[in-house]
Amino acid sequence: MIYKQFKTNEASVLVWKITENESSLEKLLVNLDSYRSDLDKLTSPKRRLEFLASRVALNAIMNRPVNVIYDLNGKPLLDNEFSYISISHSRKWVAVIHHPTLITGIDIECPTERINKIAHRFLNQTELDSFLGDDETKKTQLAWSAKESLYKIIGTEVADFASQLSVFPFDLQEEGTFNAKQNSNESIYEMHYLITEHFNLVFCMA
Repeated sequence: MIYKQFKTNEASVLVWKITENESSLEKLLVNLDSYRSDLDKLTSPKRRLEFLASRVALNAIMNRPVNVIYDLNGKPLLDNEFSYISISHSRKWVAVIHHPTLITGIDIECPTERINKIAHRFLNQTELDSFLGDDETKKTQLAWSAKESLYKIIGTEVADFASQLSVFPFDLQEEGTFNAKQNSNESIYEMHYLITEHFNLVFCMA
């Protein structure tokens, strides 16, 4: 079911909560035949639900059936469409974004304390120092999602999140923006975020 849907800077964002079983999602996906061969390749029940829910969500956000294909790097695209999408999922949640002219990246994550144990793998020392305090876990989770979102925009040239991407310090709110940088070329990106009791969401348009 649609949990949340909104627009920001011409970007359409939709969060879907998977409450349906596979059969129900298949009925909701009006262009299921276009995806049947790809769906049949998936053996994991969880992955099949995510696949179906993301396609249903994209149809909903576009208000018409669309077909998702992938480029050589595995990035999702809309077939025969000159616009941009990104897809993310975590547990029972699926997030999609569409923008008519800008490349997009989105990441949804369910909160977990485990993020602090692996923070050194994707944050540099400056980031680790700035995120210490009462909001450490939430900021660390948002930083991870920001870098995931940027990876979806920039591509495979980003091989090391800690050294190649930097998240600037920010004040934590339920929703807002903060900046991040691709260190190799000093490009600055505005990251949008939303925190709920169920998930953290970060997305970017560039």
